Amino acid sequence: MRKSRLVLSSIAALVLCGSVFAEDTVRLDTIQVNSAVANTQTVDAYKANTRNAGLLKDVLRDIPGVYMSGTNGFNQKIYMRGMNDRALNITIDGARQKGNTFHHNADLLVDPAILKAVDVGVGVHSVVGTSGAMGGSVAFKTVDSSDLLESDETIGAKINTGYASNNDEFSQGLTIYGSDKNRIFDALAYINHRGYGFGKDGKNDPMGGDGNDYNYLLKLGVKAGDYGKLTGSYEHMEYKGIYPFKAEWANLLNKQGERDLSDNKYERDTFTLGYEYNPNDYIDLTLNTYYTDHELDMTKKNPAGINTGVKTWGLKAINKMKFETGVINHTLVYGIEYYETKAYNNTKSNPKGNKFKTKSANDFGLADDKVKSLSVFLEDRVRHGGLTFVPGVRFDRYELNTLGGKSGDIYGRSNYSWNEYSPALLLDYQTKFGLGGYTSYAKLFRGPDVFEGIRINNANARATMHNDDLKPETGDAYEIGLRYNADLSDASTLNLSAKYFYTKYKNLIGEFSTPSNPYAVRMNAGDAEIKGVELATKFMYENLSLLASYSTQDTKYKNVPIVMSRGKQASGYGSSLAYSDIGDKFTFNAEYYISAIDTFIGWNTITFTNIRKESQKGKINKPGYAVHDIYATWIPNSGKFEGLEVNFGVYNIFDKAYASHSQRALDFSNPKSTIDWEEGRNIKLNLSYKF
Repeated sequence: MRKSRLVLSSIAALVLCGSVFAEDTVRLDTIQVNSAVANTQTVDAYKANTRNAGLLKDVLRDIPGVYMSGTNGFNQKIYMRGMNDRALNITIDGARQKGNTFHHNADLLVDPAILKAVDVGVGVHSVVGTSGAMGGSVAFKTVDSSDLLESDETIGAKINTGYASNNDEFSQGLTIYGSDKNRIFDALAYINHRGYGFGKDGKNDPMGGDGNDYNYLLKLGVKAGDYGKLTGSYEHMEYKGIYPFKAEWANLLNKQGERDLSDNKYERDTFTLGYEYNPNDYIDLTLNTYYTDHELDMTKKNPAGINTGVKTWGLKAINKMKFETGVINHTLVYGIEYYETKAYNNTKSNPKGNKFKTKSANDFGLADDKVKSLSVFLEDRVRHGGLTFVPGVRFDRYELNTLGGKSGDIYGRSNYSWNEYSPALLLDYQTKFGLGGYTSYAKLFRGPDVFEGIRINNANARATMHNDDLKPETGDAYEIGLRYNADLSDASTLNLSAKYFYTKYKNLIGEFSTPSNPYAVRMNAGDAEIKGVELATKFMYENLSLLASYSTQDTKYKNVPIVMSRGKQASGYGSSLAYSDIGDKFTFNAEYYISAIDTFIGWNTITFTNIRKESQKGKINKPGYAVHDIYATWIPNSGKFEGLEVNFGVYNIFDKAYASHSQRALDFSNPKSTIDWEEGRNIKLNLSYKF
């Protein structure tokens, strides 16, 4: 077993800053969080276990510049620096997560219990794999057998069970993993289940859902010669049960005055195939191909209910070359990425079988919305002493085939295509006495998404017309930062970081309704400027760790047009923007390891200041709040209980009634059914055992 002191030292490895290309890592059993180039952040990955995390907000909410919303699995949303998750590059084991099935739901289906790594890139500083990223990226990576096997083991298993009091949640899981003695072949099989009822928010009102989550994962790996490895995986993730019809509005009422609930199933199937080959410094090749399918099915009680989905398949090839030219070190990174995304609608409620119906059309006689994206990139990481210089360029070819013909062609199609070159530049300097700094620039590019699944219908086909003036979204991202690392003594360290960012977005694309019906048409909705500050600090003394952070951001809309929405005049805004500005975010975390009893104890606080302002989108009135958690973990270092892990915590200790600022509702001043209130006090216990 991994020793408890080693776990503590791994947690200590999380520093807020370091040399520009060093990765800062914190690891606990199968959970690890990395911070990327010139973009470090405070992350308490240990909390992914102690929280018995059921939703991603339990893992990611503490990161400066990252904001979370959603109180059930149908509505997990990530925001970064004023942009929503549609403007982030999100992958699961390398598979892009694209598109949207229903605008009142999210499209991120992830089981935190099986994650081994979450690579969070706040902002964009590189051209490598960042096509479509406007605010940053999140890469989820699931566990492999090598992460669980001890050095002398060829087979092992892990069982886990847990309970959460707020929604009477019970969870059970089993992982079986193994390899041959020579580590040529390896395999892992995982199954997990969570069953729960509706929880209670801090006002004692119902929230969340009443259902079951299922996750199955199968992974296989085989070494290919001395320097290569071939891997494959299949994962099925499913949320199933009774949820709010509009998942982001837990207490919305239907026409009968009852909560508007629906018997739903939301599932994701992902297949991946990967190959790695690294025989020398000139060839460090990574190949990845994938297929993923999201499907939302709301037809169990209503055969005419929503049944939509998004499919994406793609491949990526990246090679790294390391070489020297005199006293200068180079890491040349180049590659190619291609993917296709298709949104589909299998809903039975609209008219079928018009004369345009073909084998490739849905029941409305409409072909699926489709995107094709190709990007080629080159970047050179040049280092001499403490100075690092990183120039790069990416070429994007983006094609969209969508609803909307020329005038008079009701069921026609529109084809759009764009070519774009996007440069990036980063300059970093690290002194010998702990002080370092960097500045970066990146050109941003994002083509329009496929329509969300429910928009692919006859009404939208009639309303949507070709837009000759439609442009892709672009932007210019600037960032500057300072960091300081110091060993204050043999037993204490101090880390500080400060970042300022400014991003100017152009031609943001909005999806708006028409005067005659509430369905979507695409148009450029003006520009936006977003600026902000992110601060973080960490102090460690022997077994004590203290972390704190601060984030603030401000959005200004530019050249916003007046559009017709549901027959009324309204301002137009890009659909990739966050719903509104939010209050300033403060986080604080304290942990102490009691070596005599192999136990961690911790306290966590997250605070938002209130925000009250008039904006171009309307009145923003969101009260501030502070939420406090305590937790403890026992991992016996030896003896008959070795292999056991016990996690216990009390979350939202004071049963605070609060709502995330990162949600659609703008004004919290009056009780509204469209406000998604967070859970009240929740006591969690999680047990796992490896044998």
